[in-house]
Amino acid sequence: MTSTKLFHLLKNESHVGTGTVIALVKWLQTFVAIHFRENGIEYWYTTNKALLGWLKDSDLVPTYEFEPNQDKQISDVVCYVTMGSNEGSKIHICFKLRSGQVVQIAAIKTFGHDEESWAIAAAVSHVLELIVHYRQVPQIVELDALIPRKNYGRNPTLKEAVILSTTSHSLSLVTESGIVIDEYEYDEACNVLSHQFVQARMNDWLILLSSASIPVTTRCHHIETERGFDGYLFTDRGLGSGLYVLAPGDDHCNEDDYNGPYSTKEKAVEAAAVHLDFCQSMEDLHTR
Repeated sequence: MTSTKLFHLLKNESHVGTGTVIALVKWLQTFVAIHFRENGIEYWYTTNKALLGWLKDSDLVPTYEFEPNQDKQISDVVCYVTMGSNEGSKIHICFKLRSGQVVQIAAIKTFGHDEESWAIAAAVSHVLELIVHYRQVPQIVELDALIPRKNYGRNPTLKEAVILSTTSHSLSLVTESGIVIDEYEYDEACNVLSHQFVQARMNDWLILLSSASIPVTTRCHHIETERGFDGYLFTDRGLGSGLYVLAPGDDHCNEDDYNGPYSTKEKAVEAAAVHLDFCQSMEDLHTR
């Protein structure tokens, strides 16, 4: 399972939740449940006691570079699988500190096959590397919390299909009866950037809905970019009547700012080229 299948939308944060070990482990539990729905996990083990080689639930997760004592900084993420004491396997989730000490934050008892156990260890290692070393937290767990569920278990209470709609700058997820699960609009100055955020959020929702076996209908604007035309968007606006051109700095909420429609991508690019040449000639006039 590659990283592109694990998550898409990221948020710049140095820790999960309160920054404690138990907050991180609970986050990881949901992350694993999303991607390994039919897993053989029996339980997760953490500790609230001071045990040799372990961090307590209430301990703050060490950081990669901000610990005053460098020996307590995280050097590497260590996740591996061992055979259980009687049957099954254990997945160990640990950090190696700069002092050379390895500290464990959780162990997973599982009866899953070896391939699944190592796949879980690899997925956990990958996401922890991202959080610890790059200070980026995937938002797929946060989105998962929006799915209506009972107070226990992960089975959704939804009994109907959902409709996932996107534009170049917004996304909505509603049930067929009209219950709103997610509604988000990006207010970015850069049209291309807002489009990328929408695509990432949509892809995470598709992962979640598939994991939860919730039927989904997508109603998405077809959006393209073109090399050499930075900031230009080519979109059908969900109308299916050709491509429109939205120039850099134009308002994607204003219908009058869309130029088109054009019957082919080539004609839309030609229109963008004319607009780009005009903007460059006007800039040249002002700089003389």
